[in-house]
Amino acid sequence: MNGNKDLAILLVRIASALAFFYHGAAITFGAFGGPGPAGFAAFTHTSLTVAYLVGLAQLGGGVTMLTGIWREWAQCAF
Repeated sequence: MNGNKDLAILLVRIASALAFFYHGAAITFGAFGGPGPAGFAAFTHTSLTVAYLVGLAQLGGGVTMLTGIWREWAQCAF
């Protein structure tokens, strides 16, 4: 039974990481037809620096979810 729970959590982590990667790459690099940093900054009425920080935060969030770096901390905190 515990194996099914672990598999489900892994699948949720992979799906979440892919969503973060997708949006982060669209903002940071303009991948997948995304707006790129200039387009994102114009759309949100923020600076180009903020656009890069948002994109990098999303890419970093995808990496941490996929690798499970903060998994132990999350289990202790919740």
